[in-house]
Amino acid sequence: MVTDAAAATFSAMRLTFETAAYYGYDANRPEERLRAMGVLNVATAIDQATKNSAYRELNRLVGLIVRNATWKKLALTPSGSRPPGP
Repeated sequence: MVTDAAAATFSAMRLTFETAAYYGYDANRPEERLRAMGVLNVATAIDQATKNSAYRELNRLVGLIVRNATWKKLALTPSGSRPPGP
């Protein structure tokens, strides 16, 4: 089951990157990959509240990318703290 989830996620990311490339985005650039992953995050959100939250986060990240923010700033959550993780 975990393998199926990983394979589905991999396939969805690959399709997202290929679609982005079709529309002229360079999915090899880290900032474009970040944007594509944000789009996938919005697309796979379960309910409207989650979609709204994912969209706000994507909008914030795109704004930072446009202003050439550093990767350190891109890693911060909207409240200014680091997201939970390993």
